[in-house]
Amino acid sequence: MKSGFNHHLLTVLAGILLALVIVNIVLNTGNLERQQEVNNRQVYIQQAQQLDALYREMVKAIADLSVSRNDAQLRDLLAGQGLTVNPNPKPAEEGSPREGVEPKERPSRNVPSARDRETRPSR
Repeated sequence: MKSGFNHHLLTVLAGILLALVIVNIVLNTGNLERQQEVNNRQVYIQQAQQLDALYREMVKAIADLSVSRNDAQLRDLLAGQGLTVNPNPKPAEEGSPREGVEPKERPSRNVPSARDRETRPSR
């Protein structure tokens, strides 16, 4: 009788262990998918940060051109993106690449600006 009980007990334990292994495989696969998604988002954020200075210079050039040529279409293009052009800008902060261009509303983003990255200590 005792050996029959041990056999049943070991069979049940083996079944439980097999179920745990399957759960572990499923969870590991899910974690790998989530990790790949996070990595893709991180690459996108890094690329966007690298292009930020270029985009700022492009906006400034378009704003300067719209002021120098008094081009309403360029001004409307910038306004469509939430930016206003001031023909006589206030003195900008030193090193500001967007003199004369101000956002209508500053969208809240979790990505630090270039100025924030310059003042933060390196990791």
